[in-house]
Parts: sequence; structure tokens; C-alpha cells
Amino acid sequence: AIGDPHARIREDRLRMLRAVRFAARLGFEIDGSTAAAIRAHASELLAVSPERVGDEVRRMLEHPARARAASLVEELGLDGAIFGVARGGGALARLAALPAERAWTTALAAWQLDRSMIGDIPQAWGEAAIRAAIAGLRRSLTLSNQQTDAVASALSVRDALIESVEAMRPAHRMRVFASPGFDAAVDLLSCEAGAVGDRWRAEADDLLPTRALPEPLVDGNMLLASGLRPGPLFKRLLDMVMDEQLEGRLRSREEALAYALAEAGRISGNA
Repeated sequence: AIGDPHARIREDRLRMLRAVRFAARLGFEIDGSTAAAIRAHASELLAVSPERVGDEVRRMLEHPARARAASLVEELGLDGAIFGVARGGGALARLAALPAERAWTTALAAWQLDRSMIGDIPQAWGEAAIRAAIAGLRRSLTLSNQQTDAVASALSVRDALIESVEAMRPAHRMRVFASPGFDAAVDLLSCEAGAVGDRWRAEADDLLPTRALPEPLVDGNMLLASGLRPGPLFKRLLDMVMDEQLEGRLRSREEALAYALAEAGRISGNA
């Protein structure tokens, strides 16, 4: 800081985050008196608008030195004002291992895992914890809907890959592979346990290299034209047809429609 760091911070409290961003980006060390002033005023970052704070955090996480920036944020106690809880520093192994070219929203997800998880072995975080974390991030950083969805989907798909995908049939796995957050989730897992992430990426590349489901052989209009009444059964039938299509047992519209009608009759008969 030029002159009295306390005075400079009082003039614009966002300078505390800018000091971190510049130090990380340029490879500098923050002067001791400036660092002490930041620690003394860290809680005052709450007086800065979330939009400005969010913009600084985004800029930090867009840069290859983002792990250093995040580490400084925590060492200086600024994370309490940003995230609601001061962690006090420590290793950020997941964020440090994330490739530099990955999206800043993936980096934000990695940082949240580092702040919340214990140990290096991947563990599911749980939907309740994810929802709470996302609500906090949206509020403190004013994330857009798209940014919120990117972070939430990466964390949710990561949980699915750890907990449930192993037991799923191939069609259901392919639905996970087609999820918007799949590749980001694999990146997160690769930062925690490279073999686990590499395995899921290889399986997705084999089963669904496009990361997109194929055009369905049957749609709702075809079911209507066949005399079925619209209702909850439609979605169930369309999902069943897509599962069979993904696993290669249905290859034409005729086969798919015949299968859907047969299943509709079977389900109605069992009702």
C-alpha cells in the first residue's frame, strides 16, 4: 500500500482482495504491514457489494495462479467475509491440481471441496450440503443462473460418480455422462484420485463420446397418434424406450413404437 495501509483500505475495502489477486498473478509477496492491515480489516469486506467481491473472486479463479490467490484469501482471513466461515489456511490440493485451462466455476467447486472435505480420498458431499453451499455462493458472489448451475452440476455429478453410478445399468450411466456437469465432475475427481477420474472419463468416451443422448426414436406426438392419452405414463414410456435405444436393443422407430405400446399395455394391465 502507498502510505498507511489502514487508510488505503478504509478508502476502498475491495483493495484487500485486489492485493491478493495482484500478488498471486504477479508472483509478489504482500508487504508485512499491508498484510497485517488486511487481517485487521478482513471482516469489513462484508461492507463491499457482493457484485464487486464476486468479480474479484472470478478474476482470481480465471488465472493459472488461482490456488495461490485462494491460499492468500484464507491466510489473510478474507474467506470469512466471502464464504461465511474463516478456514484459517491450509492445503488446497484439489484446486492446486486442477488444470489451468479449466473453467473458473470448476475451480470454485474445487475450492469449496477443499474447504469442506477431510482427507484426500473422494467422498460424497451430499445434496443437502451442496444445496447449502450453492445458496451461500449465490448470495455472497451474486452468481448468475448459468454460473450457479455450473458449480452445482459439477458437485452433484461428482457425488453420483462416487455413490451410485457404479450400480447403474449402462443406459442410466449414459444419462449421467450426458449431464452438463459431467466433464467438470470428472476433473474434480481427477484432482482427488486420478485413477477414479480417468476411469469414468474413459468409460464415457467409450459409451457416449459426444456427451449427448441420441435423438429419441419415439416422442410424445407419436404416442398421441397411436391413441395413448397424455399423462405421467408418457414420460415413463419415453424413458424406457430411450434406455432400450441406448443399450442397442431398439434400432428403428417401428421397433421403438411397438415396444412403447406393448409396455403401455403391460403397465395398464398391472395397474
